[in-house]
Amino acid sequence: MNRREFLVNAGIALLALPAVYTLTGCGKSEDSTPAPATGFSVVSSVDSAHTHTIVFPFTDLTSPPSGGKTYTSEPSTHVHTITLTQQQLTDLNTGATESIVSNPDTSGHQHTWTLKKPA
Repeated sequence: MNRREFLVNAGIALLALPAVYTLTGCGKSEDSTPAPATGFSVVSSVDSAHTHTIVFPFTDLTSPPSGGKTYTSEPSTHVHTITLTQQQLTDLNTGATESIVSNPDTSGHQHTWTLKKPA
């Protein structure tokens, strides 16, 4: 191999390597499969110039506790709670929409959450 052939082949290799790397990166492997989401979050209405978020695990909808469940909002500078009955959790699981008003916090304000399980 002479110098010219070497330089041409090296140039081709430099151009081909990024393409090969990109193409092999598009393949699917067992390690690249994302884990399923374990729940969903809902942001409250705005009250007193702020909102809160509550996270609802999917297991609470698919296997609702017989006594229902109480959820606590985030962030924790102050919290609000909402309680859903077993029937409300079951209804959410089947596609219903629930509108729930929180218990007032120490300042007396409340928030409303409109809940719907993502499709």
